[in-house]
Amino acid sequence: VSATQSGVAQIAFHFGRPVITTDVGGLAEIVPDGKAGLVVPPEDPPALANALVRFIDENLADDLAAGVRREREAYSWDRLFEAIEELATSS
Repeated sequence: VSATQSGVAQIAFHFGRPVITTDVGGLAEIVPDGKAGLVVPPEDPPALANALVRFIDENLADDLAAGVRREREAYSWDRLFEAIEELATSS
């Protein structure tokens, strides 16, 4: 129903794990649907159940984990350092 950015998705990405989540808060921005996880509408238990079944039946773990490896670069320490360095040198 709601979400705060506690970092759970980023922690999962750090360990190379895809995320199945509902489209609340900023989670869908972090977890691209079908690329690094699955995103379902909030307050829709059948959709969540279907996503879990799809994950298993379609054997999506490896494909989504590959997407996680690509996505997690956006949240790396190197990217943070580059952004801070750019900000510091642009003023």
